[in-house]
Amino acid sequence: MTAPTRLVLAVLRDADQPVWGFDICRTTGLKSGTIYPILHRLAGHGWVEGWAEDSPHPGRPPRRYYQLTNRGRDQPGTVRRESPPEPANVLEDQLRRLARQALADSGLTQAAAARRLGVSTKHLSMMLKGGSTLSLTWADRITQLVGQRISIRLDQEQS
Repeated sequence: MTAPTRLVLAVLRDADQPVWGFDICRTTGLKSGTIYPILHRLAGHGWVEGWAEDSPHPGRPPRRYYQLTNRGRDQPGTVRRESPPEPANVLEDQLRRLARQALADSGLTQAAAARRLGVSTKHLSMMLKGGSTLSLTWADRITQLVGQRISIRLDQEQS
């Protein structure tokens, strides 16, 4: 599953009510040319349902609303886990803490960091809070931005 698809699913999963397309764009920082094909593909799988608003407002096209179906809520990428984190998630959480701390220590705001990194503030925020995957590459880019480096040492167990 791609990172943009996970972002769209996260918005739909966390919404208390149906979400309209432009709001998904605004929340994820993704462009409409990215989210609408994702929504169309998810609808084709039966994960998402969409419909146009009943009473359009003059001067603009009708909004299209989306929500997860029961089938969509049961998919691995949309289920909120209550179980202990997987080892990969533990490492990702450590990377998040390092990246957040590096930004805090530097005094650089998330908005300024996002501009320098070429991503939306919302996307950077989601990476730092866990709503989107934070890869080692992104964590390294964030820490390099403030003059720090991430160093990882892998120890081999001897049998």
